[in-house]
Amino acid sequence: MPLADFIDANIDLLLADWVDQARRLGAAPTISTAHLRDSAQRLFMCIAQDMRTSQSDTEQSAKSYGERPANAPAMIREARAHAEQRFEQGFSLNELIAEYRALRASVVRHWLATGTCGGVEALAELVRFDEAVDQALAESASRYSSEVERTRDLFVGILAHDLRTPLGAIAMSAQYLLQAEEIPVQVLRVSATVQRSGARMQRIIEDLVDFTRTRLGGMLPVHLQPANVGNICRQAITEIEALHPNETVRWLSDGDLSGNWDGIRLGQLLTNLLQNAIDHGRAGSPITVTTHGLDDAVQLSVFNEGEPISAAALKSIFDPLTRTPLDAEPRRAGAGLGLGLFIARQITLAHGGTLEVRSENDGTTFTATLPRDSSRTV
Repeated sequence: MPLADFIDANIDLLLADWVDQARRLGAAPTISTAHLRDSAQRLFMCIAQDMRTSQSDTEQSAKSYGERPANAPAMIREARAHAEQRFEQGFSLNELIAEYRALRASVVRHWLATGTCGGVEALAELVRFDEAVDQALAESASRYSSEVERTRDLFVGILAHDLRTPLGAIAMSAQYLLQAEEIPVQVLRVSATVQRSGARMQRIIEDLVDFTRTRLGGMLPVHLQPANVGNICRQAITEIEALHPNETVRWLSDGDLSGNWDGIRLGQLLTNLLQNAIDHGRAGSPITVTTHGLDDAVQLSVFNEGEPISAAALKSIFDPLTRTPLDAEPRRAGAGLGLGLFIARQITLAHGGTLEVRSENDGTTFTATLPRDSSRTV
């Protein structure tokens, strides 16, 4: 009996094995057997239908390499739906994969037990069956992973948002103590430390919020209005020097620095680049900020001395949650989550600009090129 016909004729037997495996993997007692069977039955039927669909040797070869991702739309749809259902039911990714492993073993075992399959034709059917199962498994695993990422990103976004209020209260309390009269010197020092730590936590939270927004498919929002990069640099440098009084930041500038930008976002861009330079630059060496007005854009560069970044690390330096490799370990403890450069690049992209990095023997330079009128490029 052809394998596709065997699946149709013995669907109840195969579904019984499926439900038994799901129970062993930890399916909650509240999930009814009918509910477990329903999803599996549609998936079995789609696999059998795919096996009956004629395909040439070229098409089969392409499918085996994953080069025909849309050749079985019904099966793909059911595999994705099954993954979403298992995710909601609390199955792990390993348990989802184990279901498919059990499906494959159950079908082949029962089919071989009939004693009616043999020869080249049977081998060809097994190949088609394995290809269909592998494609369904790949679709399920991909959709499950996407659900995990989406849920994680939502959680991070909610957490970061909810932390803003208590952190704001801490910052305001520290500011009040710093401005109060007749406060012991020791209390002032502690208050200054609290304020600096709170400001750093605030930047981390803002990075988490921005990271979550971009991960969920959106671009960072920008509110464009007339701004001057010179004013933005002056404020950002003052703030970073207040947080790191032992650091020296030099600023070189020429040309017209006016344009149409989101000043708050550009301040965040520069702060992130300065913080990166402090975290990874050579201790005791100054950081150089350079602004240069071009005809239709303004360039903003941040340079720090230090060991050059390897070519391999440069390829992923703007990737989210990426730490520097061991040969470029940050010189300060608590150097952040690895989101600063990712957010900096997202800010330049939101303005229709670019952010590039060059690392040589004397140090590393990040250069943002910002069109003067971002509304034409966004």
